[in-house]
Amino acid sequence: MIDLVANFPLDAFLLMFQEIQVYSVPLVLILRVPRLLRIVRMFVIFRRWEMQSWSNSGYLWIAKFFVAVLLFTHWIACAWYLVAYISDFPPDCWVVLMGIQDADAATRYIRSLYWTIITMTTVGYGDITPHRDIEYVFTMGVMLLGASGYAFIIGKIASLFSNIDAAKASYWNRIEAVNQYLRSRNVPRNLNEQVRDYYEYLWAHHRGVKEDTLFDDLPTPFRLDILRYITRKLLEKVPLFMYCSPALRDILLMALKPQSFAPEG
Repeated sequence: MIDLVANFPLDAFLLMFQEIQVYSVPLVLILRVPRLLRIVRMFVIFRRWEMQSWSNSGYLWIAKFFVAVLLFTHWIACAWYLVAYISDFPPDCWVVLMGIQDADAATRYIRSLYWTIITMTTVGYGDITPHRDIEYVFTMGVMLLGASGYAFIIGKIASLFSNIDAAKASYWNRIEAVNQYLRSRNVPRNLNEQVRDYYEYLWAHHRGVKEDTLFDDLPTPFRLDILRYITRKLLEKVPLFMYCSPALRDILLMALKPQSFAPEG
C-alpha cells in the first residue's frame, strides 16, 4: 500500500495546470510529496541486510542511524527555506537579510543546512537568526527537537560503537585474568606467553567461540548439514570418510571434536 501511494502519479493529472499555486508553491510540486514515502523502502532494505548479514549488525545500525539523521536534517533545512519562500521573501525574512534571495540554489541550500545544524546542536552563532513570528515559532520547534534529540543521538552512537566491541572486550578481559593468575602462581614467562599466543590464535581464527558447543541447540539434521559443509575437504581426502556408508559417516561427524594445537605441538 505504501509503494502504491508513493508511486501513484498524482502530479501527472495537473501537468497542464502548472499555474495553480498554494502559498506560492505549484500544486504539481505539492502532489509529488507522497513520493517521499519511498524512503520506507530504504529502511526495509536495511532490515533485510541485518537479517542476512553474518557480520556484526552494529555497523548496519550505525549506517541506518546516520542516514535517518541526515534525512531529518535535510528536511528541516528545506522547511526553513520554505518558511521564507511561501511568503514571497518579505524584506524582513532571513533570506533577504542574508542577501541570498538571488543566489544560486546550492548557496541557499548550504545556508539553510548550516542554520539547521547549528540550531539543532544548540551552537547558535547568531549569524542567521529569525525576524518574523513564523520564523521564531519554527526556530523554537527546531530548538526543542535539537535539545531533546542531540543527547539521544550522541548516546545512541556511543552505545552502538561500544556494543560492536563488546565481545572482543569480554574475551580479552578473560585473557588478562588468566595472565594475572599465571603470574600470581609464578609461572615462567615463556609459558605465560605461549598461553597468551594460544588465546590470540583462537580469537584471530575463531573469534574466541567454542566450536564444540556452538551448534548444540540446533536440530540434528541442521548440525549434520553444517558439519558436512565445514568438513567437506576432510571428507574428500580421508579414505575412512570416502568409502564408509553415509550413516557411518554421519555418526563419525557427530562424534568429531574440534581441537587447536600450537605449531610445535
